[in-house]
Formats: sequence, C-alpha cells, structure tokens
Amino acid sequence: MPCRTSGFDTALALAASAALGIVMTALATIFALVPLALGLSESAGIVGQPLAITVIGGLTSSTVLTLAVVPALYLVLQGRRQERIRERRTNPAS
Repeated sequence: MPCRTSGFDTALALAASAALGIVMTALATIFALVPLALGLSESAGIVGQPLAITVIGGLTSSTVLTLAVVPALYLVLQGRRQERIRERRTNPAS
C-alpha cells in the first residue's frame, strides 16, 4: 500500500503556508481602517465610520473562520470518513 499523508498533516501544512499571508493582509487592512472607524478622518463623510466598523468586523470574523473553524471542521469530517472506511474493512458483509 502506498504511503499517504494523513488529513491532519495535509491540513497543518496548508494552514502553515497560508496563515502568514492571511493574517498580514487582514491586519494591514484593519490597521488602515482604524482611524476611519474611530472618526479621526475628516474625509469619511456619512458612510465612512459605519462602513469601516463593518469591514473590520467582517475581516476579523472571516480570518478566524479561515484559520480555525474551517480546518477544524475538515479534521472532524476527515476523522469520520476514516472511521467509516475502517468499519467497512473490518465488517465487509454489512
């Protein structure tokens, strides 16, 4: 049987390679919008502050989802799949 990497190893490798870029992009955008969200910018107009707050919240939640929730969900589903495969191998008549 050929040697394959486990789902955990794959998820860990992908998360490690993508995490730095995702975090840096999100933080750069959030820090750029902080003055607008705090109302320190005069050129914002009426929509500026609420939009900046919304974008900061959306970036924060999507970054957490991307880096924590999605890989964890993948690992849970991969574990269930592996259990079903093991059950089928041990009980082929069922």
